Amino acid sequence: MPNINKLLNKVNQASQALKSAKGIKAKIQQAGYKGGVNTEEVDKLQEQAEENRRKLEERRSSLDKQLSSVNKANTTAKKPPELSMTELQYPMQGGYDYYVVFETRTRKPRAGGNFLSKETFSIALYLPEDIVQQSTTTYKAEGVGAIARGVDSALNKKEGEKVDGMLDEAGNVIKGFMNKLGDSMTGGIRNLKAGMASNPMEEQFLEGITFRDHSFEWEFMPRNSKEAIMVQKIINIFRLAMLPDTFAADKESANENFFNYPNVFDVHIEGPEGGVQDQIEGFLPMVLKDMSVSTFNGNSEGLISDGEKVWPLATKIDLSFSEIKIMSQEVYNEKVGPKSMRASANSVRGPGGMVDSTGSPSLLNETSGSTDEQHSGKLWGQDGSG
Repeated sequence: MPNINKLLNKVNQASQALKSAKGIKAKIQQAGYKGGVNTEEVDKLQEQAEENRRKLEERRSSLDKQLSSVNKANTTAKKPPELSMTELQYPMQGGYDYYVVFETRTRKPRAGGNFLSKETFSIALYLPEDIVQQSTTTYKAEGVGAIARGVDSALNKKEGEKVDGMLDEAGNVIKGFMNKLGDSMTGGIRNLKAGMASNPMEEQFLEGITFRDHSFEWEFMPRNSKEAIMVQKIINIFRLAMLPDTFAADKESANENFFNYPNVFDVHIEGPEGGVQDQIEGFLPMVLKDMSVSTFNGNSEGLISDGEKVWPLATKIDLSFSEIKIMSQEVYNEKVGPKSMRASANSVRGPGGMVDSTGSPSLLNETSGSTDEQHSGKLWGQDGSG
């Protein structure tokens, strides 16, 4: 099919040409010049031009409609599938300046259907008294003996000195070996009398970085049945997002022999502009590893009722998350460190800046439903609505 925009341009040019022809005739008549000009022929040309203009207008209208349909189809094709977002909040009436917001990403949909694969949830909970964030850089102590050190030392010498250096270090190694042999034969007395001991010559070798863990704790005490139902929904969504669903490798099989990965969470602190959320560390995408629920929180007599149903007056939950992305120096500077410090950190990066501000990518992150970008928005249900 020809390019519609090009066809429209040609139609517009032809239409403009017809308008120009009509204008030429009008100018001739205004000047009162008739000699040598057959006005009847001009009139016929004008009538033909008008007919052609009418057809061109119809053609342009048709092309406009086609172009509109093509653009609409392209726009629809480029749009990602729209996901519904359900917002949950405790306490529903607000009353807190800061909230921790947990947003679920969609998990992979499977044949037969599964929860949390086509909808996302945003859970806003009041800022707890403490947020525990733990990260560790691990090292391992390894002995680097005289032989290895000697070889390294000799290799670092100038070309003409390498052989002599190797011989010197070999002699030192042999003496050390003989001393160790003699000391072992005397049960350690030899070195004890000499007032010396073998140096293990250990070094700390970097092994890696552990994934950061985060612990949260809340106590829910609903004021009415509506808020009690809200608490139930919040606990239910955390449980569903934490647990994998099962599916079969063969759609026709009744044996569901595979786990589907649970949902990934994006977490951020929400509050007034310029608030404490800009002064503390943020979070990387994470998964929920452990969840405990104290149904009555030590008081089974504490109940709330709407006249038909009864709920616990107090419920406590403990959540333990683990991030799915390793936090290297550049990731901390770009994604995790306090926002108020990132500008100053950027100014002392040195020549060339960072090579990669994202660090090593997470394969699990690529399979989840959205990006690392934290979302922000107004809290839902502060007036008790929803």
